[in-house]
Amino acid sequence: MSRSSDTRRLYREENQVLALIPHINRQLSLGECQRWVSRICSASRYEAPAVQFGPGVRHGNQMLSWNDGPTVELAPGERDFLTIAHESTHHWHPDHDAKFRRRYFKILRDYAGVDAYAALRAAKIFGLGCIVTAFISSEWYLW
Repeated sequence: MSRSSDTRRLYREENQVLALIPHINRQLSLGECQRWVSRICSASRYEAPAVQFGPGVRHGNQMLSWNDGPTVELAPGERDFLTIAHESTHHWHPDHDAKFRRRYFKILRDYAGVDAYAALRAAKIFGLGCIVTAFISSEWYLW
């Protein structure tokens, strides 16, 4: 079972480190979002949820995307691969626990070439600027 501290930690890592990686934060069309969700879910033989653009759900002072099983709703500003990977992971793990993190980071690695563990370690050791420099100069592209 997930603790609220797991959720806070994950959201902090996403907002402070993973959000700095350009190619996983590029805003996508609805069709691109649906194709990514379908691709990720079909690799594990799960039926992909329908993706829709909507306002999201309020969490504190911001609107966030959500997944209720048959539907993934992407809030404005969250229509990117990072959010697709996060919401797709909820298909298997409803809570932000250790199992969620492992699958989520595996999706980021397998589909976007992002080693989230390495990015988080590098940011802790060298600062956030190293994340931007490393990924802008890399050859990783989603398409």
